[in-house]
Amino acid sequence: MTELKINPHFEDFIYDWDHTNYLLVGGYGSSKSFNTALKIILKLLSGTVRKKNY
Repeated sequence: MTELKINPHFEDFIYDWDHTNYLLVGGYGSSKSFNTALKIILKLLSGTVRKKNY
């Protein structure tokens, strides 16, 4: 098991699966890209990715 250290500012964002659009605000080096990648990886590992019907 891997232990992750998550920036407390992004905790709600990472574990929120109820929204499809997000606006991340932060300065240079605030780990926006890192936390977005982490959210995508966690979503893929959860196995609950849904296809949209267009």
